Amino acid sequence: MAAMSGAAREEAVRRLRAESARRIERRGRVRAFSSWCALATLGGAISLAALDARETGLERQQRVLADAAAAEHAKQVAIAAEAARLEQLKNERLCVIRTEAEKERIRADAARARKDRR
Repeated sequence: MAAMSGAAREEAVRRLRAESARRIERRGRVRAFSSWCALATLGGAISLAALDARETGLERQQRVLADAAAAEHAKQVAIAAEAARLEQLKNERLCVIRTEAEKERIRADAARARKDRR
């Protein structure tokens, strides 16, 4: 093997250093790109988790509102049933009052008829 001259050796060292610098720079770019990808993935995961939590909260709120609406509906049904019961009771009492009034009228007519016969 022939010995390299000083200039050739310096040129080889310069090429090796330049190649090494390019490799280091390329690795740095790859690492930076990987870091940004990891950061974007993490940000996406956090966003998805936040959306999921929001959706869960909305579902819970809808269940609470649905339960409140069902309770309100049941309350209105109970009020309507009580109103119907009271209306029926009132009508029954009115029938009894009419019957009593008619009985009283018949008694009064009978009493008058007895007086008229005497």
